[in-house]
Amino acid sequence: MSDAGRAPAALIAMACCALACARTAGDGAAGDVAGESQELPRALARIDSPPAPVRTPEASMATFRVAPGFRVELVAAEPLVEDPVAIAFDPAGRLWAVEMRGYMPDLQGRGDDAPVGRVVVLEDDDADGRMDRSTVFMDGLVLPRALALAGDGVLVAEPPRLWLCRDLDGDLRCDERREVATYGDPRSNMEHDANGLVQGLDGWLYSARWNQRLRLRAGEIESSPTPFRGQWGIAIDDVGRLLYNTNFTYLIADLFPAEYLLRHPATAPPVGPGDGLAQLLTPEPEIHTIRPNLGVTRGYRDGELRDDGRLAVPTAVSGLAIQRGDQYGAAFSGDAFLPEPAANCVVHMKLRSRGIDLTAEHRTYPDPERGRREFLCAGDERFRPVNAALAPDGTIHVVDMYRGLVQHAEFVTSYLSEYVKRMGLEQPLGLGRIYRIVREDRPVRREPPALDRAGPLELVAALSEPNGWTRDTAQRLLVEQGGAGALDALRDLANHTPRGRLHALWALRQLDAVDVELVRAALRDDDPRVRATGIRVGEALAAGPAADGWLDGVIAALDDGRPDVRLQAVFSLGEAAGSPRAREALLGALDRRGGEPHVLQAVLSGLGGEDLAALGELLERPDWTVETAGRSRALAALAAGVLDRLRDPGEGTARQGRPGGLLDRIAAQPDGWQREALLEGLVRVARSPGFSPVELDAPHPLLVGAAAAGGSLGRAKSAFTWPGDPDRPGAIQLDAEQRARLERGGPLYTELCAGCHLPHGRGQAGLAPSLVGSPWVLDSDGWLVRIVLHGIAGPMLLDGRRWDAVMPGHGANPALDDEALAALLTWIRRAWGNDGRPIDPPRAAEIRARAAGRPVPWTVDELRVLDVDHVHDAYVGRYRMRGMPVSLRVVREGSALHMSAPMMGSSRLEPGDDGWWRAEGRSEAFRFRTNGAGQVTDLELRRGGPGAEPMRFTRVE
Repeated sequence: MSDAGRAPAALIAMACCALACARTAGDGAAGDVAGESQELPRALARIDSPPAPVRTPEASMATFRVAPGFRVELVAAEPLVEDPVAIAFDPAGRLWAVEMRGYMPDLQGRGDDAPVGRVVVLEDDDADGRMDRSTVFMDGLVLPRALALAGDGVLVAEPPRLWLCRDLDGDLRCDERREVATYGDPRSNMEHDANGLVQGLDGWLYSARWNQRLRLRAGEIESSPTPFRGQWGIAIDDVGRLLYNTNFTYLIADLFPAEYLLRHPATAPPVGPGDGLAQLLTPEPEIHTIRPNLGVTRGYRDGELRDDGRLAVPTAVSGLAIQRGDQYGAAFSGDAFLPEPAANCVVHMKLRSRGIDLTAEHRTYPDPERGRREFLCAGDERFRPVNAALAPDGTIHVVDMYRGLVQHAEFVTSYLSEYVKRMGLEQPLGLGRIYRIVREDRPVRREPPALDRAGPLELVAALSEPNGWTRDTAQRLLVEQGGAGALDALRDLANHTPRGRLHALWALRQLDAVDVELVRAALRDDDPRVRATGIRVGEALAAGPAADGWLDGVIAALDDGRPDVRLQAVFSLGEAAGSPRAREALLGALDRRGGEPHVLQAVLSGLGGEDLAALGELLERPDWTVETAGRSRALAALAAGVLDRLRDPGEGTARQGRPGGLLDRIAAQPDGWQREALLEGLVRVARSPGFSPVELDAPHPLLVGAAAAGGSLGRAKSAFTWPGDPDRPGAIQLDAEQRARLERGGPLYTELCAGCHLPHGRGQAGLAPSLVGSPWVLDSDGWLVRIVLHGIAGPMLLDGRRWDAVMPGHGANPALDDEALAALLTWIRRAWGNDGRPIDPPRAAEIRARAAGRPVPWTVDELRVLDVDHVHDAYVGRYRMRGMPVSLRVVREGSALHMSAPMMGSSRLEPGDDGWWRAEGRSEAFRFRTNGAGQVTDLELRRGGPGAEPMRFTRVE
């Protein structure tokens, strides 16, 4: 199941269509939604798309409109390059291109697994800015999608393989290729696989759609976990922050290195909005094209197109480039340029960095006919910009796949198929162009950079060049050459520009040449970016004999005048896990800086499994008897962190002690703000989506009777259980048949849903919401079955965020019969700690029959008014007091429960955090009791406070 893009993707496969989580089948095309009308609205039906002939590069360029003061130049075209999807430049300035020549041979995609993909090398012989020669470096590839120059070879991504290819005789042809790593997910479809291979300042290669970062050392690939990011394209800015996108979201950013948060389960991604990772910079994107864009996958749906037929929202945002060069001038430094092939446009985003924060502003430009337009727009429908890159000349180069159809067959609708045939867009294939966007009032360097012939000191000097490509390449070459003859010049930071000092520091870190004096010099720098980088590269000293000297500087930086430097110091202290000085400094930062953005999560991530010990130290400090908002948050976060680690039995019990240690600590606290804060931390974890209670060997005295006592202790009780627990939380037990069905559901989820919601079920920022703890998953069988069969269209509010999502139905998929549907939904309801009810095949068949013939996805409002089952239906009935002729009746009205009784009238019941329901406007509280099968058997009524003795009512109907 997948709640994906606001408006499903139109074309480009690499942009990862928003509906790419279900294959449908039947009489129509593979991308059809069962029963959905594909007729255009009346206003759009009157619009004729202009002809889309195959144009020469010059004729295509004649249809371009670019921002004032810029021009577009042709760099290469067919036959030198065919079906390009990614490019890179080598130290000699030669242009390497990945050709996805096997992609979509026809509307059905027949033969797209043919090994015809290539990597070619383009050369400009006369330095006029246009390529003259093309050499096939490597061929025989199936749908290759990325490359990176590394060492004396080239890394080529052909999922699920990553090749290291070497030219042994200098003829620009691969003589030796070796598979060095698995790359991507072999189970993914064409539109949901790894790509990117961008090298960070830290020397690691990062990818979109992949949870591993890679590094080539001594001819071997090292890998390290990293969060799953984006869809097609990834880039870095001048300080090494990662930026990426989804098909309908222009820009997402990690504000600091995500790997720090992987140190602790309480901070590890996926994280919520505002946590500094996957920060959505463009929440409500729109697009301004210059021609009708009727040829999009779901152009017939409301909101996809404007009244004049132009695309209204982006649906295929692709590989981005950050302008780190100098040809555009300072006004464009750090800005993002994003191709959108469905719109035949390149979009400009103005980025501004303020300390830790990053913001984006969508820049559009006046157009005499359309009012506003994007930075670059084409009137040529076959202009398909799928990627962009910073070049050695300081300009942005745009990769144009140049073809009529770039939507993968798996997601082509009957509407799009008919449009493609009518417009003659299916053929020809084997075309492609690469363009350069130039600012007209500034010179363009035409001579190749010749870094391949630079000596060590020349490469060191190149670290301070204004062009980011030059700096990146010089740093890579210095590291690959082992720093011979360059170390002293690298250490002389005063001889570099501020950006050059960043590269010099990172080069020294990769060369294992960092010492305390270097860190001290960086910490004296006027530029806060250099100070923060000095702290970070100094982490190499955290576990060695120079650790104390490094710690001196890091601890001093906790009082730096810049919040981004202070945050880096807190994160870096966590790399000295086990050091008493580092832990003392972390706790001091928690007290003094805990209210600053991200500091609390930085401290928690860096405690190295010593959360409980740190908690004990704080509770024993005399000054921590005085309550502040920051201290309350800190104690709650630490208690939550201990509990989160305890949920991992391998690490938790070994490093934290048994769960009783945490409970003993809380039990020893007298009533007061500290105890309340600790309990609140437990409650926070217990209420998190998908939480499963921690199993104790025996009841802890603190928790015995806690559920009945209510209050914060009663709420915290739900975090724990034990054998014989009378208030045991958790899911309904499954029988053998249901367990077997559950096992079958996992592979179905991987095939149909994981592409958007990912294996962990928590979705992706800007693309798909979380399925963990979602009411659309756990509440009504009638809702869940209908959503999977017919789809759902936003907007919806989930996890505190608005999702303008459209998901296709899976009902036409012949593999999803009632047995498979029940297996899939049971698995989703029980995965990741979800504790929902299983769904059996007869139940799935019943709901399928009741909703048969639905032509379009459901809206949230439609689902809410349906007469369907709800979780709360389990509580409906009449309850009689034991030994007394007194009864209560519980009914459901809409999504709410109501209780009525003689002498009490009727009141709406509201669920509380402690398991008790409150009667609206009254003092009574109610709690439902269940048996091992999850059936409600009793109801308790309590008058007065938590300590009052409840009256027991037995369910009689």
